[in-house]
Amino acid sequence: MVVATSGMNFVLWSLLGGDEGSILYDLAYFFDAFSRSVGVAITYDFFPLPFDDENRTIFYTAALATWGTQGFIYYLAYRAMHAHNATDMEPTQEASAMS
Repeated sequence: MVVATSGMNFVLWSLLGGDEGSILYDLAYFFDAFSRSVGVAITYDFFPLPFDDENRTIFYTAALATWGTQGFIYYLAYRAMHAHNATDMEPTQEASAMS
């Protein structure tokens, strides 16, 4: 339910004209990826796949793909936030790798 709600909220917001250059777009994308990872974790604990083997091979394949995508989305979100913060600096300040 959490996954479906978050995913549909993001799609609806995007279709209604969400600006892809906005920090809110990146934030919505981040929360969409986060809720999907929660959905995968809940599936593992409470709803095992009946057709999966005893080592849960299919589940772990899907989980690793989801978590890998989530990590990539985090990277893009942090990169967008850094670029946003770097443009808000005063002209006398310099952006550094530590900021």
